[in-house]
Amino acid sequence: MIKAYYKKRKAFSSLEVILAIGLFSFLILALSGGLAFSVQGNADASQKVKAAYLAQEGIEAAKTIRGNDFANLADGTYGISSAGNAWTFSGTDNVIDEYTRTITVSTIDSLTKQIDSTVTWNSLTGVPNTITYSTYLTDWQYEYIGPPVSGEWSLPLVANSVDITGNQNARDIFMVGSIAYIVRSAGTSFVIYDLSDVNNPVLLGSSTAGVGSLAKIYVQGNYAYIVSDDNSQELQVFNVSNTTSPSKIASLNLPQNNNADSLIGEGNYLYIVRNGGSNDFSIVDITNPLAPVETGNTNIANGRDVKISGNYAYVTSDSNSQELQVIDISNKSNPQGVASYNLSGNANGDSILVYGNRAIIGTDDGKIHILNISVPLVPTLISSTAIGTADISDMELGYSNTYLFTVGQSAASEFIIADITNELAPAILGTADTTGFLNGLSYSSTVDKAFVVGDIDNQEIIIYEPTVL
Repeated sequence: MIKAYYKKRKAFSSLEVILAIGLFSFLILALSGGLAFSVQGNADASQKVKAAYLAQEGIEAAKTIRGNDFANLADGTYGISSAGNAWTFSGTDNVIDEYTRTITVSTIDSLTKQIDSTVTWNSLTGVPNTITYSTYLTDWQYEYIGPPVSGEWSLPLVANSVDITGNQNARDIFMVGSIAYIVRSAGTSFVIYDLSDVNNPVLLGSSTAGVGSLAKIYVQGNYAYIVSDDNSQELQVFNVSNTTSPSKIASLNLPQNNNADSLIGEGNYLYIVRNGGSNDFSIVDITNPLAPVETGNTNIANGRDVKISGNYAYVTSDSNSQELQVIDISNKSNPQGVASYNLSGNANGDSILVYGNRAIIGTDDGKIHILNISVPLVPTLISSTAIGTADISDMELGYSNTYLFTVGQSAASEFIIADITNELAPAILGTADTTGFLNGLSYSSTVDKAFVVGDIDNQEIIIYEPTVL
């Protein structure tokens, strides 16, 4: 006889049923929560894009209003309106959907205004958000565009000089109107001067909070961004909304231990170059100055200076085969080297200027090199000219890009003005001798003066002007 065996099957207990239902409910909630979080994230990103557009539109509108008449830029807080294809200030703000935009105009000096375009909004979850774009606008009708009376800059004259307290070398200067922001190698390493009256310079404020030897400075809106050789604070951020009391508010530790040599800013991003090691070209998002974030980096060969034009960064370096390097910065999270240029000889690339489809490189043998960068991937040399004998540390253009003002370490001619009207054969126009090296330069076409800083203990700031013949 064949027997059948049956195993008694137990029923689910009430507790097991409750646990199963609870687990299923948890999974449903987790999945729906993740989906909601993803949707919320996309919505927040979309809101930020529109807010950035509205903030930039405010800046462009202010430029147009300035173009009609600088007197239109009266201090105050405004909205804007457009009628007949012309922007005007209107009311105190604009409300566009969930966004509120205000344009704030404030005076820097008699010829310069600061414009802050601020957009505020609440996220879909009610969290308040703010974005601010800032710029400086000058009275273009008073722009000194020369050319000068024959011979003026052939004999540069010291209009005045300033002895900053302490013996630390001045490394760089950034001018906003008549306000000078200066960084030094140590001690009271950040100082702010009012140079509107060159005969009576006024110290507005200073700070000892800078860490390391400060190298370069870039000012945008209410913030000064400074790079240094400190390995944990290559970037340092100061609030300069009150020029009498600048305060350090943030810093950023970039990868590796390379010293930061230079920086430039554009919009919500800084571009920083460092000397040596890897990851020495960095892009930093400064949308929130209190919390700068590196978005991407790439390797270059010992960067020294950097300028931006369109989707490209142009970097000078110590490399004997790549004194100029071109970086594609269109993808902020993944910058890529796309081209380079090998200047003849073994001189290092020091400083760089970019304007239109031209780049000028200053090298440590005292030469300037003018290149055509109309095709960024294929830079070509126009000319190389010796105007000095040693480092060209900094350069600025004047007189509708026909005069090149330079500072550096050439004996007996630390300050040099070159006429580059003929790109094929630039010529030295004038020189000035100092008792020490010069490191930084800012030329003002508004007052036709060059403000330079350097290593001279009793003349950290020197103000040059043309001699009237």
